[in-house]
Order: sequence, then structure tokens, then C-alpha cells
Amino acid sequence: MKAFDRNEITEQIRERAASDAAFRSQLMDDPSAAVSALLGTPVPPNVTITVHEESPTDIHLVIPASVNLNDADLQLVAGGFDWSERHLSCACG
Repeated sequence: MKAFDRNEITEQIRERAASDAAFRSQLMDDPSAAVSALLGTPVPPNVTITVHEESPTDIHLVIPASVNLNDADLQLVAGGFDWSERHLSCACG
């Protein structure tokens, strides 16, 4: 199974949403389906993806969880991960 780098995924999503109105609409309506189609692999049912669309007057900041992370969770934050090996819920913004 391919390991995905979160920063690369985020950049791909942003670029595609900026250039493809249909993808942007799907991303807003069904983020998991849009990301699955983009990556060519399903998003596990225990992973939640939440999309927020900013405006000049509505800014969204994502901060890390305020809990101590174990080594496996630190790997998720640090870079690549393989969703098939994860069994937790996360919100990606």
C-alpha cells in the first residue's frame, strides 16, 4: 500500500480545487469521495475529512490536538502514512 504524505495530498487537493470546479463542488459535498477519487484509493470509514472554504472575512486555522501523541500518531503529523494501518478518526483541514 502506498504511503501518502499529508503535505503533498493537501497541495494536490488545493491545486485541483482551484482549477476544477466539479472537483471543488464534490470536495465540498462529499470530501471522502473526492479525496478517494484523487488518490485512487478509498478513505477508510474511520477517517473523517472536513472541508472548510475560507473567504476574506472567514479564516480557518487548524491546530494540533492538545494531547500527547504516541510514536504512531507522531508519524501521521510528521509526514507519510498508510491509511490501511490506521484505526483512528481524524479531521483534515
